[in-house]
Amino acid sequence: MMMRRGKQIVAILALATCLAGAVRADQADFVNNFLVHSELYVWNRFADFLEINRAGLAVGPAIGAEIAFTEYAQIGAYAANEHGVTFPLAFPSPTGVLITAPLWTVPYLEGENIFTGHVGTYKTACFGPRRRESSIANEVRFERQKWDLRIQVGAGLVHGYYAFDPLEAYDFLAGVFTLDPKNDDEKLDPTMIRKPGRQLGRGFANFFGGVVEIPLSMIQVTREQGDFAGATTGVTQGVWRFVLREGVGVMEIVTFPMGWENIIEPEYPMQPTRSADWRVLRPEFRDRL
Repeated sequence: MMMRRGKQIVAILALATCLAGAVRADQADFVNNFLVHSELYVWNRFADFLEINRAGLAVGPAIGAEIAFTEYAQIGAYAANEHGVTFPLAFPSPTGVLITAPLWTVPYLEGENIFTGHVGTYKTACFGPRRRESSIANEVRFERQKWDLRIQVGAGLVHGYYAFDPLEAYDFLAGVFTLDPKNDDEKLDPTMIRKPGRQLGRGFANFFGGVVEIPLSMIQVTREQGDFAGATTGVTQGVWRFVLREGVGVMEIVTFPMGWENIIEPEYPMQPTRSADWRVLRPEFRDRL
């Protein structure tokens, strides 16, 4: 009787332990999924934000000006023979700090071309919805969208350009409320295997252990090429690897719920078994999120 009751108690405890483990696993999945979607939300808002404004600079003979409130209300004329590029424009933040080049990494990591170039001879004149131009090819002029609010000025050897895209502004504001009218938000790949715990641990290892790359590089280069090379090339190579590990480590800590594979090979500093020489791999998020 006592043995039967003891077995029943053990069975109940085992079942309770299994149920508790299942609940903990579900809670962990819920928390991780929440963090993943939160980070994707921030990522997509940055991407939308950067697409609202564009600017451009060109060099070469240029004269004239144009202002446009969509293609239905525009006036101006100019002629140019130039080399130019357009790019995301800096923004003043509420704290007074300009948000500039660092955020260009968002469209870059999504595979977009940050700088769109053009070159050629171009003449145009417009009034209201009417326009006369020597070429409609994008390759010889600054970008022009139908609903842009835009201004261009050609002054001697410099040609400036600024455009505000209302449709992108609408997409950004709608995205704040989790809507995506342009259907351009990054979405999760359900087939992707995620290892958030490994990414978090690797991020801390890269951040706190990245400095060992300097002596390791010095030792490696000294062994292969001699003392002088170790004290010069070894140091510069080690500093570069250290900076990369620090940057990747911060990124991996901040985005650990994504559970991406490692970007730097070998995966950890001072890894005893190295599957390959030191290299930077193509980030997994370039292919799929």
